[in-house]
Amino acid sequence: MKLFTKCKYCKEDIDVKSSARTRPEFRSEVGLTTKVICTKCNQTTERHVNEIRARVNTDIVVYGALTGIALTGILFFFLGAIAVVTFLIPLLVYQSQMSNVNSFNSYLVRSYPDQKK
Repeated sequence: MKLFTKCKYCKEDIDVKSSARTRPEFRSEVGLTTKVICTKCNQTTERHVNEIRARVNTDIVVYGALTGIALTGILFFFLGAIAVVTFLIPLLVYQSQMSNVNSFNSYLVRSYPDQKK
């Protein structure tokens, strides 16, 4: 899963580097707000954790697809048609990614007026 936000000025996607899998985990990692720098217009803005969104990391899905195809090809010679089940690897990777993205995007952090970083 990749985290991103939109630039307020040029509307370009800005990638946010984090290994957090949930929004509360991300909040504990960066605080209530985080500074992001747009790579297109070089503007620095401060974004609330609820303005950070998640999307599927296509690199991981492609890697899973290539792994599934390779394993299917190799195991087909040894196990026959039963090896086609290994082709399900990309689907399982994609399903896991979608589950993480949906759980991150569906949960918003409460912020109280007197709450600081």
